[in-house]
Amino acid sequence: MTMDKYKYIIFDFDMTLVDTELGSIYSYEKAITKAGGEFNKEQISVYMSEFLNKTYERIRNPLISEQEFEEEFYFYSHKKMATMSRLFPEVKKVLSELSKTHILAIVTNKDILCINQIIKHHKIDPSMFRCIISCDDVTKRKPDPQGLELCMSKIGATPDKCVYVGDSINDLIFAENACVKGIRVVRDRNSLPNDNIICDLSALMVEGDCIEKLGN
Repeated sequence: MTMDKYKYIIFDFDMTLVDTELGSIYSYEKAITKAGGEFNKEQISVYMSEFLNKTYERIRNPLISEQEFEEEFYFYSHKKMATMSRLFPEVKKVLSELSKTHILAIVTNKDILCINQIIKHHKIDPSMFRCIISCDDVTKRKPDPQGLELCMSKIGATPDKCVYVGDSINDLIFAENACVKGIRVVRDRNSLPNDNIICDLSALMVEGDCIEKLGN
């Protein structure tokens, strides 16, 4: 297989490139509590995967409107998310190297303002990404393939030449629904790498290019 097999590498954002868990917990707790709901920290991955209106619907007898709930969430998210986030240590090097040989993009559930704040905070060069698709660009969330299909159309890619890298099983389903190769990052020393699982993004560059290796 040639390197051209996977010309486009499309990344998830939260928990793939950047650890945003603390900022997400902070923002959801503030908004849910303001609405009179009970915040459940164990549900943070669920909250992060859905539109805010779905999270709002979980609150019984909310004290504020849906619009006020969303405004509350975004107020705290835009205020604290970037500074509370942590860039995974290998990310800058991996992005820098892969951008020399591949076209990179992002498809994420996060809003574009917050993405830009985080990218700026961590001094990531935004020009490395040909396209960024946020929740502002779609009407359906993962695992519906709308976001990935929109991204491919914008960068002129076909599914057989794309890899989608995310951190969850939902990301693998998302990729499969778009007929794209999916790779899941499981940042756990006890996880066993295989054709769909890597322990961190540096594995994409093992032996010159793990993208080629994974495609065999």
